Amino acid sequence: MLNKPPDSVPDDLSAAEYFQLGNWFWEEGDLDKARDALSRAVILDPEGESGRGAREMLSTRIPANPLDQEALKTYREIELHLGFTNRVKAVGKLEKLIEDHPDFEWPYRSLADLMIRAGDMPRARTLLEKSLSINPVYAAALVSMARVHIADTEYDAALETLDKAAGLTPGDESLTDLRRATELIAALES
Repeated sequence: MLNKPPDSVPDDLSAAEYFQLGNWFWEEGDLDKARDALSRAVILDPEGESGRGAREMLSTRIPANPLDQEALKTYREIELHLGFTNRVKAVGKLEKLIEDHPDFEWPYRSLADLMIRAGDMPRARTLLEKSLSINPVYAAALVSMARVHIADTEYDAALETLDKAAGLTPGDESLTDLRRATELIAALES
């Protein structure tokens, strides 16, 4: 390939080339073109290695909808400092980001995770439902929703949600561990 990605996504590439190009656009921070290239890889090779890799990137690294760079930068700054700032400040920043960018699924999940830590499962569930309505294959939101299901003793729903997340990110060993723990808790409580 070239030293920099092309100005647009070409129409005549293989699934592997679209996957490689999607990664390249992602590394350059051009998420719209990355989304386009990765989506083409999935269409051309839905069950193959390139399609699976592209699907995993789309569910973990690329927002579902076009997003301006400032919103992404703001989100990354919030995430970077989330563990170091006070909860109230983080909640306020995430709520503002949601208000300004209501079709950006990541802040809903991050705010939901704060709500889970605070024990506010109803609000966490509402936020995750919104995140997943924007992007039904957002793996991190699926994992967070599974945690809400576990907290609410909805073990079958938790296992189903974990299976969906594992199908999107097959290399994530932590999902296997969380699934086993959920099965153990369900068995102990039955």
